[in-house]
Amino acid sequence: WLSPEAVERSGFPAPHATVPDKGRIFNLNHWLYYNKYLNIAAYTYTAVLWYQGESNTGFGEGEYYGALLHELIAEWRGNNPNGDLPFYLVELAPFDSVKAGWAPEPLGDWAPVRLAISTAPRTEQNVYTVSLTEVADVGEIHPTNKYPVAEKLVRALLTTRYGYSLEYTGPTLAAAWREGSMLTLTFDHAEGLSFRGGASRDAYFIFANGEKREAPLTLASNCARTEIPEGATHFALGYGNVPTHNLYNKDGYLASPLLLSLENL
Repeated sequence: WLSPEAVERSGFPAPHATVPDKGRIFNLNHWLYYNKYLNIAAYTYTAVLWYQGESNTGFGEGEYYGALLHELIAEWRGNNPNGDLPFYLVELAPFDSVKAGWAPEPLGDWAPVRLAISTAPRTEQNVYTVSLTEVADVGEIHPTNKYPVAEKLVRALLTTRYGYSLEYTGPTLAAAWREGSMLTLTFDHAEGLSFRGGASRDAYFIFANGEKREAPLTLASNCARTEIPEGATHFALGYGNVPTHNLYNKDGYLASPLLLSLENL
């Protein structure tokens, strides 16, 4: 979906189109860009609904997905009369490749690709993400229940373009800071913020040696707090192929997973 020049600008070291994998043979020599995207680029359209990312997992591409997505947004806007063309991104739903019989080991890159999608609105103007983490159909790469996907996208469009006031995604990180050993997180889309089933789950600190340690969270309004243990380098919430965290808003939407470096807080 990107030109060779855009892929090069992203810093991706080996263009997606040349990876010799049978699942991607259809996109040799940027076939999708030249034969699909350019056929519709001249048409008038007012928004893009982007529901993609699965094909960028398992090949070490996760760390580049954010840069690739940035280049795609810029390139498509440059080819559209509306230079501020809105993009509505759909997070990757949970997927267990082992349960699905795809591989003996979990697919890599699922979590970083999802994170790049969910955090894009922080750095891209007129870009919105809808969370899909609570749509748990972990044995299917594409959830069989399509209704929540459509419902959230419709809610997002109605709210951002047509003056409605509807929730369309789960809690997303707005800010984070530390005071001494305490970590405070604030969330947007967080009305009625709560942990379903009691205490927080799948929230943890990561250490330089790879150790993970539970991070019990307490809530107050749209804030969550926890104490940082000595030596921790990152805080994570639901960061994995199949998140099990339980932080919801009142509309029943699960928080977007996050991975936060503690170094510069």
